[in-house]
Amino acid sequence: MKSLYRSFFFLLILTSLAYCDNSPLNEGGGLEDVSVKSFYLSNGSKQVQFTWTCSESAEGYIFYTDGNGSQNILISPKAGKTHLLPLTNLTPNSEYTAYLGCGKPEDRRVMMVPFKTWISDDPIKTRGIWLVGGVGADNNPVAQIDLYDPVDNHWYPSITRVPTPRAFASVVNFKGKIFVIGGLTKSGSTFSVSSAVEAYDPFTGIWTTYSSAPDAIHSGISATVGNEIYIIANALDTNVTVGYPTSRVYKLFPEIGTQGTWSPLFTSLTQILPRVDMGGCGINGSIFYTGGRLAADGSASSFNSDAYIPASNSTTSIGEPSINTSARHGMGTACYHPIPSDPNPGDGPGVLVVGGSTASNLFQPVTQVTPTNLYDFYRLGTSSANFQAGPVLPVATYFPAAEISYDLRMAFVFGGATALNIPSKSVYSIDLGSPVAGPWTSITSEMPVARYGHSAVIISR
Repeated sequence: MKSLYRSFFFLLILTSLAYCDNSPLNEGGGLEDVSVKSFYLSNGSKQVQFTWTCSESAEGYIFYTDGNGSQNILISPKAGKTHLLPLTNLTPNSEYTAYLGCGKPEDRRVMMVPFKTWISDDPIKTRGIWLVGGVGADNNPVAQIDLYDPVDNHWYPSITRVPTPRAFASVVNFKGKIFVIGGLTKSGSTFSVSSAVEAYDPFTGIWTTYSSAPDAIHSGISATVGNEIYIIANALDTNVTVGYPTSRVYKLFPEIGTQGTWSPLFTSLTQILPRVDMGGCGINGSIFYTGGRLAADGSASSFNSDAYIPASNSTTSIGEPSINTSARHGMGTACYHPIPSDPNPGDGPGVLVVGGSTASNLFQPVTQVTPTNLYDFYRLGTSSANFQAGPVLPVATYFPAAEISYDLRMAFVFGGATALNIPSKSVYSIDLGSPVAGPWTSITSEMPVARYGHSAVIISR
C-alpha cells in the first residue's frame, strides 16, 4: 500500500509539472493562493535539510527521488508558514530531485529542486580551492598542494605533495579526486614533457598512479564530462611548434581497470583551434577555449574562441565570441555554472578570462613575457552573447590560476608571474553578482608559495 501511494503521488507530481508553463510553482485546489515562496538547503554527504517558506500557513511536504527512480515522501508534523525537514540515509556524491510543497499533496503546489549531495561532510575540503603544480620562485616545479578556504579566508599549506612535481599540467576534478595529467618535470636545469597520471583523494589522503597518457603532453585544456576526462589543445614538446597534434583528443576512463584506461587516440571531426596555452574549461557538457598562441609560430595573435563537444566529437557549428580586450595566452580561466542547491542558483553560467601575456614565444616555459591585467567575462545564454571587458586587475600577471567560490559568489585569481620567472603570491577576488562592474579586491591572506603555470580546482563541480 505504501509503495502504491508513493507511485500515485509521483504520477501526481509529474502531472502537475506538465502544466507549470516552465515555472517551478504550480497552482491547484485547496488553499487558493498558497505557494512556496523561498527555500534553503543545508547540504551534506548523507543527510541534507530543507527549510522552506509558504505564502501563508499551510501543511508542508517533500517528495524526493534519486537517480535510480527511488521515491520517498516526508510530511511536516504541523501546519505553518515555515517548514523544516531533514532527508536522511542519502548516498554521498549523488544526484537527487526534491519537490517542496505547501498544502496537501493533492494541492499540487511544488517547487522542484535538483541537488547533489557532498562527497563528504568535511566542508573545508568540499568548498575549498586547491592549488596544484606550477613553477615556483626557484624556477622549479612546485610539489606542494595548498588548500584555500575562501569562506574563512584561511590557507592550509602543503596539505599534500604531488609525487611527480609538474608545471603546466592538466589538472581536473573527477568525482572528488584531483587528477594531475602530463605537464613539465625538471631535472637539473632541463624541463621535460611528462606522460605521468596521478590522482589524489582528499578524504583518504592517498595518491594513486594511473596508466600513463598515450603521449607526453603539456599545456592542454582538460575537463570531466560524464565518466571520462578529456584533454585537448596540448603540446608535445617544450618547443610548442614541434609535432603539435592538431585536433587530437585524449580521453581517459578513470573507472575502467585498476589504473584507468585511455581511449585509442582520435581526432575531432571538425578542427580544434591549433593553439597552446589557451584559456579554457568545461561547462554544460562542452570544453570552451579561447585565445592562446599559435602552434605554427608561437604568436599571441588570436582573439577567437570555440568549444569542443565530446558527445558529437566536434566543435560548435557557430563561432563562439572572441575575447574583447586583447589577444593573449597563459590566462587564468574559470567556468561559472551554479546549480539549484547553490546560494545563488539564478545566476546564469559564464566564463571569465583574466591576465595572460601578449608576447609571442616558441617555448614552454616561455623565454619572453609581457603580462597583462586585462579581464573579460562572457555570460552564456544572453542576448548579447559576447565577452565584456571588466575592471582590470590591480597588477599584470601571466599564467595565474582562477576558480569559483559558490558559497561566496566570488571568483578568485591566484598568483601568476609579474615578470619573466617572477611568480607572485597575490590573490584577488571579484563579486560574480556584478562580474563586469567589479571591482577586484585584494585578499590579505597571500598564497603560501608563489607560483605560475599552476591550476586551481574545486571538488564540488
